[in-house]
Amino acid sequence: MSNKQSVRVEFEGVDLRVEGFYSPGRAGTMYTRSGDPGNPPEDPEFECDKVFVVDKETKNEVCITELLENANFTWKTFHDEKQIMHAETYFERIESACILAIMDRDYEHKQLKLSGEFS
Repeated sequence: MSNKQSVRVEFEGVDLRVEGFYSPGRAGTMYTRSGDPGNPPEDPEFECDKVFVVDKETKNEVCITELLENANFTWKTFHDEKQIMHAETYFERIESACILAIMDRDYEHKQLKLSGEFS
């Protein structure tokens, strides 16, 4: 089950706010309670919907989603295979950074709850 998330990440020295859909994944099981074969694990996933650059001082934001999409198209159209792979992985790399940020945020939230500092 995925849910809409907004997460702040630093990507290659640039502050970003990314909106997208996060699915936390699940642990696999060897066997079900009945003894039947279990299910494989599912990795967490994040799908970018919108990407914003955030100015560190003013907190103003500029949406760069279309720019990233157009960069991918431009690389595909005009450059060789190696450069295409580099351009196409921007979204994947941003999505990976978002997964780590969400997992860190969830872990910190859980630790605060366990310590009684957060309800």
